Amino acid sequence: HNAFDMLPESGKVVLLDSSVSAYSAFCIMSANEQVAVPVWDSRNDQYMGMLTVTDLLELVLMCHDGKAVDSGCAEGMRDMTLHHWMTSYPRPPGCPGVSVEVHPDDDLMVVLKTLIRNDSRVLPVLERDVG
Repeated sequence: HNAFDMLPESGKVVLLDSSVSAYSAFCIMSANEQVAVPVWDSRNDQYMGMLTVTDLLELVLMCHDGKAVDSGCAEGMRDMTLHHWMTSYPRPPGCPGVSVEVHPDDDLMVVLKTLIRNDSRVLPVLERDVG
């Protein structure tokens, strides 16, 4: 088996733009029953990384601890873009770095080794255009 074989059969592909608010992103993730989604920076035409449920938990904890700029957590999440969240704060444990990915044709052993080596819980399966 390969990485493509492990993708859910739902056919849903959810990709979020980095200009979306954190609040909207997590509403979209919830509505589509996704625990992790790739984030694309359309201004710089590049992949930014994976947004996960762990990000949501970290953001809520940050708001609760009073570290957020805005007083209300929901308001803070509505005002904060994914770009700001992903570039201004450390990535939560288990979230892969921007350079960590697997190809759809990668053997499952390659996928497992990549997960372990990068201490990740999720990995994007990307097929990049060459040329």
